[in-house]
Amino acid sequence: MQKHNINIVINRLVVTALYMFMWVLYFRYLSFRFQGIPGYYFEDVSFHKFSLVLPFILLISFFISLKVSNISDIIFISSFYVVYYPLIYISFPRIDILIPVFLNISITIFLWDIFKSVNSNLENRERKQNYLFLILFVIIFTFIFIGVFGFKTQINYVSSLYEIRSEFKESVDRVRSYIFILAEYSIIPLCLYLLFNTPKFIYKILSFIIASILTIQIFFISALKSVLFIMPFLVLGYFLLKESMKNRKTIYLDRLIGAFSLLGILFIISINLFKIPEWFRYLIDHSLRRFLVSPPVNAYYHILYTVEQYGWFNIGNRSGIMGNIVSKVFYGTDGNAPAGLIADALSRYGILFFIYFPLIYVLFLLFLRNIVRKLSLPNQFILFGFYIYVLTNTSLLTAQITYGMFLMILIVLIIDKKIKPLKSLLKPIRYMSKDFDKYSTLF
Repeated sequence: MQKHNINIVINRLVVTALYMFMWVLYFRYLSFRFQGIPGYYFEDVSFHKFSLVLPFILLISFFISLKVSNISDIIFISSFYVVYYPLIYISFPRIDILIPVFLNISITIFLWDIFKSVNSNLENRERKQNYLFLILFVIIFTFIFIGVFGFKTQINYVSSLYEIRSEFKESVDRVRSYIFILAEYSIIPLCLYLLFNTPKFIYKILSFIIASILTIQIFFISALKSVLFIMPFLVLGYFLLKESMKNRKTIYLDRLIGAFSLLGILFIISINLFKIPEWFRYLIDHSLRRFLVSPPVNAYYHILYTVEQYGWFNIGNRSGIMGNIVSKVFYGTDGNAPAGLIADALSRYGILFFIYFPLIYVLFLLFLRNIVRKLSLPNQFILFGFYIYVLTNTSLLTAQITYGMFLMILIVLIIDKKIKPLKSLLKPIRYMSKDFDKYSTLF
């Protein structure tokens, strides 16, 4: 048993070192590619710096288990690999930044270990769900979406994607923007959940068609490239977790992180040594940059700007404009560079909230852990997996309200078959659709 635990710790340290090597290698590649371009170009990107920082990162990873049984575990682990570890590397040797960051990390790990142990007896017990309610919900929402935004058959190739995106943002009000974001981050995952779980073939077909229509329409209307990655990302994660969870209640992410790191290293070497299709290079390059580099870099810029302009001990909610300020100061554009989950706490209320925020973050993860415990881990990932990306790129409150995470939590509560008011509400609908259900079984 002791030997087994030692092997687990060694594997964790090895995959963490491998991941950070891949990240620094890609960061060096980006800095070289964007040489002279504000925001993406860093002069101090070296493996000497990597060797100095790595022991501190490995010390932190020693206390973070890669054992997962719930989507809250994956979100917690991802926040370290996507934001915290790279942020330490970027911030080095700024001691005035590193000390508060380490303090934030220590409190987060301490609270997570305590509260998670209290909830360790929770199990994932799948229950039958109200699939009719879900399919009706996504159909009604899709009609609302098309009624609000229309139905486009092609994208305007005369303009660049950035011009289309800018025009779209200027043309939508808050209500239409909210409907649009919910379609991307809540309804598409909900359709995939239906696709993989409902026994009705007709429901599967409808959910796949709706997910595809919404994906295409969102891209045609706004030119947002992120929507093109939602379905592949969630489907890939679903099958990886489903395969890994066979006859198991928990799994370790060390193999997945290690495999991802090796693939990342292979990609970076390939694009430098071989001529690969430009579309494939752009697809992978854009994905890695948005998922792995932008979150810690933006977090660093937010912390750096806040500390230098306002100091650590400041109180003042600037979250509404900080993204625009950082984009203008560091990237030289009029866009938006969101802080992400961690740096947003500092941008809002300074170091006091930065130290206090881990309690809010851990309590939220425990709340989520209890809500989704009746779903299998692959299904949890389908519904909440893309919020890993959202939380590393925006604040906790914005993820809940604007990006529909709270709505998804409500949906998980509502579709529980044990809720009697919902069964009473759906009884007339079920009666009217009895013949439709019989017919659908023929498929």
